[in-house]
Amino acid sequence: GSTNGQDAIATINGSSYTAQGTHFEVYGNEASFSIDIASSASGSLTGFTIAGEGLEFKIGPTSSSIARLGMPNFSTWSLGGTDGDLDSLSSAGANSLSSGNALTAINVIDDAISEVTKGLAVVGSFQKYTLDSSSRVLIKQQEGLSKSISLIQDTNIALETSLLTNNQLLQQTTLQALSIANSSNSDVLGLLQRVSLGY
Repeated sequence: GSTNGQDAIATINGSSYTAQGTHFEVYGNEASFSIDIASSASGSLTGFTIAGEGLEFKIGPTSSSIARLGMPNFSTWSLGGTDGDLDSLSSAGANSLSSGNALTAINVIDDAISEVTKGLAVVGSFQKYTLDSSSRVLIKQQEGLSKSISLIQDTNIALETSLLTNNQLLQQTTLQALSIANSSNSDVLGLLQRVSLGY
């Protein structure tokens, strides 16, 4: 037979979450994590705080271009599930094979394998979607900067200087021509005024 229970409900970071049984998966901008509670737990549980910033990676050119990865704890006393941790499988542990808890020991090992697999998935996902994509962006920026530097370094200074001098001479010649044209126009106007007045 099977038994039907009620999914656990918890308030995490001010938001209400419903578990799949006793397993919570929380994904957010600041952090992503999973929480398992004992299947025998009931009523209100004591609140707790997860602290620490995890590993920090600089992924861009600015000081705010930072990504953090919270690594799971892979020590033997933390790997396992609600039935116990890997430490409990030691010869003096509560779930050692000699204690007659073989089924519980297998559950602990399965839970530990599951936690390690999830940890590897988190690291792999972080590498692929955060580090690799940031790396591609930085490579493109570097290529653009290299092209700009190459264009600046390849500039023919002698040619550019002669073009600048030529443009300055053209500008001066044009201004002188306009000046002569303006003075000629005033001379012609003066002559026309004299003729009309009968001088």
